[in-house]
Amino acid sequence: MKPDMLDIAFLPALAVICAVTSFSDSREGKIRNFWILSGVIWALAVYGGLSLYRLHAPYITEELVLNTLFNESWGRLLLYTGINSLFALVCGFLLFHFNLWSAGDAKLFFVLVLLLPLKYYFRHYIPFFPAFNLFLNTIVVTAFFVWADTAWKLVRFARANTEKNLWKEMGGASLAQLKGSAGLMLLAGVVFSLLMCAIYIFRLETRISAMLTLLFMLGLIFLGGPLGRYLNEEPRRRRFRVFAALFFSALLVSPMRGQFLHLALIMMVTFLALYFMVGILPALAAKYGIGADDMPFAVWLSIGLASTMLIKGSFLYLVFF
Repeated sequence: MKPDMLDIAFLPALAVICAVTSFSDSREGKIRNFWILSGVIWALAVYGGLSLYRLHAPYITEELVLNTLFNESWGRLLLYTGINSLFALVCGFLLFHFNLWSAGDAKLFFVLVLLLPLKYYFRHYIPFFPAFNLFLNTIVVTAFFVWADTAWKLVRFARANTEKNLWKEMGGASLAQLKGSAGLMLLAGVVFSLLMCAIYIFRLETRISAMLTLLFMLGLIFLGGPLGRYLNEEPRRRRFRVFAALFFSALLVSPMRGQFLHLALIMMVTFLALYFMVGILPALAAKYGIGADDMPFAVWLSIGLASTMLIKGSFLYLVFF
């Protein structure tokens, strides 16, 4: 992908804002409004200046229009950039409202989205909000660092405490947690099998099925715990197990049998990996008083921005395409 005028205008600004906010967040725990306002003003000045210049030289923006996801008109590019940024602002402050990150992180997310040209998303899974890919990249990178750091500390802790067999103790605790999560795994299997049936019956295109898979994954992450506890109560547990057994049996004798078995294998491996990272590692770390090293979120947003630009817009690009 060759550079264009938006790259020349915005990439240096993004580099400066990421570097300065990461440094100040690391040293002082603050993201200064000066840099947020500077980014907004610069974005408005660039898009406004190009729009005015286009009145006299329309060809100036043709390459920009063609070199993006939305290659229909300059006005549509501006509209989608604005809508994408507005969604980022709303998403950021919703996360702030639920105490998932700070107001400074929300504002930084908004200004990074405003300054990042649309072409860097390549593919998007939520209509009008391709910047969700940037957020997802940030969370994925953050999570893998935290999990890797926690796992390494647990290994060092177990090796340092030789007076008792901590490896056996950790293994027993992990197996106990896996047994307790059987209901959640069954719920995930039913949910994704129903989604597979919908994709097969309605012949949904790849982009829509990928977006629905992502939304179902997010739903299970945020609602899986309460739903799992709800279904774990008698007699709901018995009824749900009977339903799941009948449903899976029907799939095994249906034309979707091959897809179902493939899905079941992928789901089991994915569930075990994710549950190890999301459920088992944090529980073991809490049991032995081990915490991951803290890193200011401005740094994570900067890394997420870099990965968005370098891996074709989205971590999920590597999974689905």
